[in-house]
Amino acid sequence: MKKLHIKILVLLVSIAISACNFKSDINISNKKDLVLIFNSSPNNLVYRSQDSSFISRDRFLLTYIDDNHILKKWSPNMMKRSDTLIIHSKRDYIDITHLYRGIDKLYYLFKRGDTVVFNYSGKKPLPIVKNRKVKQYDLNYGLTIRKLLYNDDFPAGLAWYLNNNVSKSEMNKFYFDDFQKTLSDAKIKRFIRDSLYKHNLLSKSVYEYYNMLDEYSIFFKKVKQDIGYSLENRNPEISLETLSKYKLFNSFKNNKKDSLIYYIPYNDFVFAMYTYFYKAKLPLIKTSNSLIRDYRVEMDSIMKLKTKIFSIEEEKVFALFALDNIVNHFSNKDSYKYLNLFLQKYRDTLKYKYILDKYNIGKNVSKDLCLLDINKTKITFKDFLKKHKGKLIYVDFWASWCSPCREAMKYSRILEKEYSNKDVTFLYLSRDSDFDIWKSTSIKESLEDSYIIENFRNSSMIQDLKIHLIPRYLLFDKDGNLVHKNAPGPKGREIRKLFNSYLKHLL
Repeated sequence: MKKLHIKILVLLVSIAISACNFKSDINISNKKDLVLIFNSSPNNLVYRSQDSSFISRDRFLLTYIDDNHILKKWSPNMMKRSDTLIIHSKRDYIDITHLYRGIDKLYYLFKRGDTVVFNYSGKKPLPIVKNRKVKQYDLNYGLTIRKLLYNDDFPAGLAWYLNNNVSKSEMNKFYFDDFQKTLSDAKIKRFIRDSLYKHNLLSKSVYEYYNMLDEYSIFFKKVKQDIGYSLENRNPEISLETLSKYKLFNSFKNNKKDSLIYYIPYNDFVFAMYTYFYKAKLPLIKTSNSLIRDYRVEMDSIMKLKTKIFSIEEEKVFALFALDNIVNHFSNKDSYKYLNLFLQKYRDTLKYKYILDKYNIGKNVSKDLCLLDINKTKITFKDFLKKHKGKLIYVDFWASWCSPCREAMKYSRILEKEYSNKDVTFLYLSRDSDFDIWKSTSIKESLEDSYIIENFRNSSMIQDLKIHLIPRYLLFDKDGNLVHKNAPGPKGREIRKLFNSYLKHLL
């Protein structure tokens, strides 16, 4: 601790000197917008662990909450030298999280009207506010903490991502040790924040924001330590009795401020409370190629949720999450059912319309699939079949966010290589909703005949074949006839036997 205090003192002295010369370029921006500019953004979406495996916490670089209280995620196009995100808001402050090295998150608090340029040193984001002067540590507090406390390594609290081989019997001790480290680090971080704030190197708004971030994080971990870590053994009545002992919980329950839910730390805290104490245990649905959680069960549970702990706005956070997953993974029939239940209970037409627009639900239905390649050249699925007549066509339905789909890609590449001199065409059709993310993923996976489906939600072909859970594979014969609507995945012998059987008929 003494060594750390010396490091902090040296830091404060050095920055106090440099702060005298600190200047920021002044540019006029639209006072209604927060403008974020990303220059040469590196890939911060994945982290390579010591065993060389890739760990990813999210598939988007940035997270923020809009004025309709909808959690938005966005990534700059890494194929461009510069990309811009404009956030329209009437709030005075907007916070964002920036994914860092795959599993870490950096938090930033900006003012409405700010123009912020993100440059990078390696993977480290180095934001600059162009339109106003900021305190010396308003923009790099997170990286400073990682340097002082962790020697630029990951902070406490991320141990789960780095040690996911912990056995169930060791789990309680693992979380206990992690909490103790988080708690001791929080005291040091508070000392650093107090020192920075006292020396006028951290603004009041940023100082209070990071206090809130640590406060809610520590509280939730403390509750888990006192009650236990097993979601299967939850007892809401016992949990509430224990929670009522905490001052912060009583403040959370009795002094509702829906304005707080626009801040990501509070939003995450509320969702964590719901997940730990009230979320239904979701059954897994097994398909021929994957497992998917049944979010319809969760939505049913939320519709029946009766508790005074959460406000209506907080309930809508949980409901929108479940609804998003239902629309993403299940049929139009299920989607409409739960969309209508959401609308009936909450009367929130903005969030209802957001889901409709996000997934193009309710637009004109087409029998064919409308496809776009990476150059945005259009082609229909029917035309693709005609173009490759005389060959077997193996269709892989996937998405950039689908882990089982991405895992299967390495086996697809092996299969393609095996049949490279045979009359077999591999077609990759993505149900992504974000073109740029799909494009960069498609290039990264080295997919040749790869397309994004423009009308996934409005194609009768998708509905007729019930292509809701992915990965999903189809096989068409040389005449373009569908001969297997649930074809085997690329890994095993079954697909090879099927290929060989149909290839004989081509001779």
